Amino acid sequence: MLVETTAGEPHVSIRIDDQSAVAFADTNNAVSILLALLRSSSVIADVEICSHQFSCSNQLAHNQVAIKIRPKKLTSYPHQLGQAFQVGTRGCLATIYAPAVVEPADRAGVPRSAVLGYTLVHEVSHLLGLSHAPSGVMKEGLDVSDYRKMPSGDLRFSEEARQLIWAGALGRAGKDTAVSRPLIFLPVTP
Repeated sequence: MLVETTAGEPHVSIRIDDQSAVAFADTNNAVSILLALLRSSSVIADVEICSHQFSCSNQLAHNQVAIKIRPKKLTSYPHQLGQAFQVGTRGCLATIYAPAVVEPADRAGVPRSAVLGYTLVHEVSHLLGLSHAPSGVMKEGLDVSDYRKMPSGDLRFSEEARQLIWAGALGRAGKDTAVSRPLIFLPVTP
């Protein structure tokens, strides 16, 4: 559920349904990257991880953001890491294809958790209203140099993207996105 915190920062609740064979440690590290990158946009998030061992309710909470990590690639677009779409008024859903995340990580020689973390934040950002950008986290069609920036946190949001994420999270919580706020962003240290 999306709510505004008392400090004026929007809050987003994210459910991750991991149906893949991604190692639990990789998923946890990926979630840390997701949280740090959202925090760089002054968005607070909580994450619930569901898996074969930890189940979640089948029903999404109002405005809850849900991500499914699937064990297979999208056959029509095998290099596509994920996709995001609106599910009525009950919330949003994104799907991440685990094999499509693993292959470029291994090819670039970077931790799988880094690519998964950036894929999570990329898809959540779409669910908050962002489109693709020519560079950074929201770039469509990442190359090896982009993947190699991930472990050090050097693949970032543009200033405009951070503003749009904040406004998108606040807007989904039903708040006026025209509200002024201090433009203070924390450094990303995933």
